[in-house]
Amino acid sequence: MSDVFLANSADRGDVMKDRGDGIANIPGIGEYRLSRKGNLQGITRYLGRGEGLDASGPWVYLNEFEKGSVIKFHQHNAARIEFIIEGEIEWREPGKTPQRFGANHMSYVDAGTVYGYEVLEDVKILLVFNAAPTLSSL
Repeated sequence: MSDVFLANSADRGDVMKDRGDGIANIPGIGEYRLSRKGNLQGITRYLGRGEGLDASGPWVYLNEFEKGSVIKFHQHNAARIEFIIEGEIEWREPGKTPQRFGANHMSYVDAGTVYGYEVLEDVKILLVFNAAPTLSSL
């Protein structure tokens, strides 16, 4: 017998919200100091089961970031697929030429890959990780 799990992004709040002490409890990542966000403007919705530190996957997130937002170099301890639903980003990896990706682009990133990006046009991105995506900022 299979079990079906459904989530509607419109029903999910921003997991990057301050819990009152400058820290957010992000499902699959854990406690995250919001000062690390830099100029990142937008929201992240978790589409898996549970909330905060009690989340249990699947590890799916919907990011909606405003033009000019910069996602600093970081890495995850899980591989991930990223699908750009709308908008455009400039993808960056240390030592490599930046690349532009827009709506309908899909990328696969191995666990441990260091990357970041700048949002060139308001963007909506679906992220699917193969495990809890614990985060390492650089």
